[in-house]
Amino acid sequence: MLHARWLDPPPQVRPAADTLELELPASSRLRIARAVLAGTILLYCVELLLCGHWLVASGVTLSAASGLWPRRAARPQRLRIDPAGRLWLQWAGACWEHWQLDPVSMRCGAHLLLVMRGGRGRQRLLLGPDNVPPAALAALHRRLLAGPARATTALHSVAAPGSHPSDLP
Repeated sequence: MLHARWLDPPPQVRPAADTLELELPASSRLRIARAVLAGTILLYCVELLLCGHWLVASGVTLSAASGLWPRRAARPQRLRIDPAGRLWLQWAGACWEHWQLDPVSMRCGAHLLLVMRGGRGRQRLLLGPDNVPPAALAALHRRLLAGPARATTALHSVAAPGSHPSDLP
């Protein structure tokens, strides 16, 4: 089902009668994925060292460490969707800032990947059952409407039979 998600229109925030406010703890699944990636890179570096590629192993180690090292950048603490459908983020000890939902945001099964643009650049939030309570996540899913229909590619018409979800029984 995830393989066809790139064809879906991006979610858009719809207006509602009430304000929706969510706490934004870090995703445990994202933390696990980062640890698995770091372990895989570490094993690759050990293999490079055993094969005698000292220079390449040190380069891979340095580049992986710079990319996977935990950054102390501020993370948003709360998300608010007001009745007009505008998104607001709050950082620890800061006031609320207005953000806009980017069209690359998507639904990934029970998870939502929200990509937002605002005064601090681009912010990505992975929201799912592991870091948002079920009732709040259901309310967020209801507030995010599928966007306007857009033209899809005709790639599935030239692909092998059974490669498109509509071809499956």
